[in-house]
Amino acid sequence: MRLYRTGEAAKRLGVTRMTVLRWIRAGKIRAYKIGREYRIPESEIKRILEGKVPDEVVIYASILRATVQQRAIGSRGSSRT
Repeated sequence: MRLYRTGEAAKRLGVTRMTVLRWIRAGKIRAYKIGREYRIPESEIKRILEGKVPDEVVIYASILRATVQQRAIGSRGSSRT
């Protein structure tokens, strides 16, 4: 049975080391505590990866330019009155 350090497990899972530590504390990942460090079995990494769904693709659009232009037009219009 191969055991991974938290940093190695994080790289394989595509998350940060802190996330792996949170998952261990929350019981989401089984780990062995050896001294002051945790070791994660390869079987746990495979289990998480098998259940992992692809991340959503999110597209962001910037509306800042339009908002600034509208404010400029709005402030010009209000000064005419």
